[in-house]
Amino acid sequence: MSKFIDNTAHFIENPLSKIILSFKRLCSFCNFDMSQGTLAEDADLQSILEPLENLFTSLTFYAQNNAVPSSINEDMDIRLTSIAQRLTLRSIQLTSFIPLINSIISNATDIEVWNDVTELVDTHEPMQSPETNVPSAKQGDARHRRCTAPYEGADQIMDT
Repeated sequence: MSKFIDNTAHFIENPLSKIILSFKRLCSFCNFDMSQGTLAEDADLQSILEPLENLFTSLTFYAQNNAVPSSINEDMDIRLTSIAQRLTLRSIQLTSFIPLINSIISNATDIEVWNDVTELVDTHEPMQSPETNVPSAKQGDARHRRCTAPYEGADQIMDT
């Protein structure tokens, strides 16, 4: 099956509706009006910082317990946790969340919302490629060896 079909089946079985409704409710408690339509690119999202934190905590839990087929082996839960922490620390630009929020406002499908989540995560928490963890052939073995030699004379060669 294609990833699209797998994802569709997954979201039928495990919808995002509770997470999305919770986010919308929290936004309304913060007097953030979603009925005005999509947000401008420079919208101020400070008033919904807490609902955004909650959204990403919920998405992290979702990713841990309901792995989306297209996101398997992508460490989505870890990367979502990192985004949630960055939100808490205020070390991420809130405007980067606007496409995701616009998807939620426009009642996009779960697949479309998840695609926006994935795009946001890929932008701010890219996957580490396996090559970055493998020493290159030119670098050789990176282990350190302790070398000792008798302390006699000025020019002694050390044995390893």
